[in-house]
This record gives sequence, C-alpha cells and structure tokens, in this order.
Amino acid sequence: MNDIIKGVSILTTIPEKALRRLVTKELFCISDAIADSAQADKDITDIDIGIGTLSIKVEDNEAVYHFVPSEKLEDVVKQSIIYKQNLLKDELEEALVERVTKVYKEIV
Repeated sequence: MNDIIKGVSILTTIPEKALRRLVTKELFCISDAIADSAQADKDITDIDIGIGTLSIKVEDNEAVYHFVPSEKLEDVVKQSIIYKQNLLKDELEEALVERVTKVYKEIV
C-alpha cells in the first residue's frame, strides 16, 4: 500500500509527524459532522475531503461508506491510466529544472 502522508511529507518537506497530527484533526472534523447529522436525525453525512466526497450512512448502528471522487481526482486517475502519465515524476522533474535554472542564474 502507498503511504500518501509519507509522500506528501517528502514533497513538501513538512514533517510526517505534523501531517499525521493534521489527519487526526481531520478525523475530529469528521466526527463533528457525523454528530451534527445525528442530532439533526439524518442518517447520511456528506463530507468534502478535498479529493472527493465521503458519504457515511448509519444503518443499524453500523457505518456504510461511499466515496465519490472529485473531478480533479478523476482527471488525475484517467491521465495515469490512459496516458500512463506519472504526475509526481513530472512535478519533481519540473522542480529540479527550476532549481538548477535558479542556481545557474545566481552563478552567472
């Protein structure tokens, strides 16, 4: 399984521990949304998680999950499948070119 938090940490230089604490805060927000829905006698909670909508339905005191990807996530998945494009690799190559160009300009 791929560890997205570790990957984001490497890309952003934000410590993995800080990102994991942020995920914990996200869990608190999800809990709050579910509690609000329960108080309003709703059995479905829809939550925008940034890459799509997570729907959580409570049935017989059990959670049933449904995920609908955002349009942007669908585009990324399609590019990766159809064109075998690795957007992470592209991003890293672009960042490297920018850094080398910046260093070159400072030297010259």
